[in-house]
Amino acid sequence: LPGLGPFRLEKYEPGRRAVFQRNPHFWRAGLPRLDNVIVLFAADQEAEVVRFRGGETDLISRLPARAFEALRRELPGYGFADAGPSLEYHFLFW
Repeated sequence: LPGLGPFRLEKYEPGRRAVFQRNPHFWRAGLPRLDNVIVLFAADQEAEVVRFRGGETDLISRLPARAFEALRRELPGYGFADAGPSLEYHFLFW
């Protein structure tokens, strides 16, 4: 699919995953630094946490507050970003 962003959609499997490839025509030379991004869709947030703990994924979004604090204690070397005044957080890796 055409677009001006850093990635372009290469493959979409409803309910399963979306695969994005680096856009060779991106306007900023040398970016993005990743070749691709694969977004895995999970049936629920607990499934996302299980995938992350198992090393299958590198990022969790919309993480509930209760899981956020538990993972923050469990994984002190990882980066966490608060999404704002809500009950959900973003969990990032470094």
